[in-house]
Amino acid sequence: MKTKIFKLLIVVIILGIAFSVPARAATLTSMAGKAKTFLSKGAGADINTSKLETEFADLGAILTTIGAGILLIATAYMGIRYFMANPEEQARLKTQLVGLAVSAVVVFGAVSIWRLTVGIFKDM
Repeated sequence: MKTKIFKLLIVVIILGIAFSVPARAATLTSMAGKAKTFLSKGAGADINTSKLETEFADLGAILTTIGAGILLIATAYMGIRYFMANPEEQARLKTQLVGLAVSAVVVFGAVSIWRLTVGIFKDM
């Protein structure tokens, strides 16, 4: 009984706070003015995209190399365990090898998705 009263009290307090805050309606002209000032702030900015692209390409190459190394080590370890296991353990390891294959697809698929995205937005 006390928990129901406590929950009801919390709901009443939250609703009271939500409805006590005055709402300010924005007109279309004020929103358009704010949008124009936002765009004008970024108009003079010059971004060196080639430098930014090379920095991210280096970071992507490093992360892909680390991911490929970890996948290589994990695959070798799981392969050795698979060949040395009894049939019951081999069945269990097969499910783990499926997860390893999915991880490989994610690591190398992320690089492909990143290159595709950069290629699409570079043409814009």
